[in-house]
Amino acid sequence: MSMADLMAKQDQKNIRIERGQQVKGTVISILPSEIILDLGTKAEGVLPKRELSQLTIEGIEVGQEIETFVVASETPSGQVLLSLSRSSKGAASNPKWNKFLDGLKTGQLFNGKGVEINKGGLVVEVSGLRGFVPSSQVSFSGISKIEDLVGKELSLKVIEADPAQNRLIFAQKVVVSEEAQALLKEMKVGDSVKGVVSAVLPFAVAMKLENGLDGMIHVSELAWEKTEDPTKTYTDGQELEAKVLQVDLEAGKVELSLKSLQEDPFVKLGEKYQADDVVKGTVTAVSGDGVTIQLEPGVEAIMSSDVLEAGKEYQIGEALTVLIDKVDGTRRRITVSPMLTTTAGLIYK
Repeated sequence: MSMADLMAKQDQKNIRIERGQQVKGTVISILPSEIILDLGTKAEGVLPKRELSQLTIEGIEVGQEIETFVVASETPSGQVLLSLSRSSKGAASNPKWNKFLDGLKTGQLFNGKGVEINKGGLVVEVSGLRGFVPSSQVSFSGISKIEDLVGKELSLKVIEADPAQNRLIFAQKVVVSEEAQALLKEMKVGDSVKGVVSAVLPFAVAMKLENGLDGMIHVSELAWEKTEDPTKTYTDGQELEAKVLQVDLEAGKVELSLKSLQEDPFVKLGEKYQADDVVKGTVTAVSGDGVTIQLEPGVEAIMSSDVLEAGKEYQIGEALTVLIDKVDGTRRRITVSPMLTTTAGLIYK
């Protein structure tokens, strides 16, 4: 990939998407409930099938370009919500939304059903509309495997309702017994607790603690390094020790962390790698943002697109010698730049 290609991709990825904007996208996937489009931006576009006629759906194919309008520039799952219609009045005037708008004010509970799981949480269907339960609002009580959430009848409370943006967010409500309340009150932030894995989900690992309470370890708290797929590392019944991050008396659960009991490897990296060090690495990824280079197993550095050598094509697997620009302990990031291999173009005084 040449420098020109990288810069073109970088410009493309930085395109701002705003509500009401008309955008053209290429269909890259057709799912049971939605159509996914490549908009040429960092985020994919999602076109819900519920607003399309069956005839329209049957006429859409992977690779086809579609003109759409932005309903919301970012959904809870980080996607761009799209519509074939410029106006969002259709959703706003739908009488089905009235009960949810009222429920937002009154705290009324609704019965819903889990439809599908994604990395952000659980998609649910309530009274003919689809909504979303963020991972932090999902209860793991009685859950033994991921499939238990799909098709499960749930008691839900509206925490956000915006028909104009077709945005309906719920929190799952559970009945917390007096005994569980008493146990929760005994737990303190910072405590170390033990238990066994009760469920492994795309966005979290659920634990049944020794005292019988339910705990949740969000995917970001499993390890200091990014965990792409928890199912490859964790299994039901696996014994774990974790640190308490938060105790939720209302939901009857405990938010936990595994990485908080582990030494942050970046602390030692900050001692091993210093600015202006010359190091060797291997290219692991090339994108519009730049080049990712593995310095050693589990340690990667970023060479941003604005410092790449003009005209050079970077290949995955290529060995490079680079100069460390900065080791940022706060952002846990190492940035590097190419080693100067020629004096062409330099001006001497």
